[in-house]
Amino acid sequence: MEFYSWRMMTDSQARLPECISRMVGQHIESPRKEFSGKWMPQGFLIEKLDEEGQKVVIRFDSKTRLELHFWRFNLVYNILHEANGNYVAVGSRIDPEKTETIESRLYEEAKKMNYPSARLRTAAFICDLMVLCKIAQYGVIRNPETGRTVQAIRMLK
Repeated sequence: MEFYSWRMMTDSQARLPECISRMVGQHIESPRKEFSGKWMPQGFLIEKLDEEGQKVVIRFDSKTRLELHFWRFNLVYNILHEANGNYVAVGSRIDPEKTETIESRLYEEAKKMNYPSARLRTAAFICDLMVLCKIAQYGVIRNPETGRTVQAIRMLK
């Protein structure tokens, strides 16, 4: 899969960098909180949109920084586009080697690219930003293997 600069995005993809750039410096509460039950996702600050470095830098309330590279956003966008409006499991709390989720696809791509920190969990934060930018929406689906309800996301039309 070939990844491209955000400057080459089309349609709703083009809204993502513009939307994120408007949120730089803002504290974000995860929209996953309404689906999280007892577990509450951490809030985070969007520290920087780094076009040269091809990444968005976020900082959690715990002060830990995380770099979300553009290729990850592109891949999640493509996964959701290919799902044709159906929900796809986010999978941020599941072992990425054991199931088909957005997190597992990010993990597999990072391994193919020999990307450092391939196991870094980023799907939930990328999905949060896509939901906040009104490109996608959260919901739930039933995991066919376990029967448990899991967080999912789908592209808005």
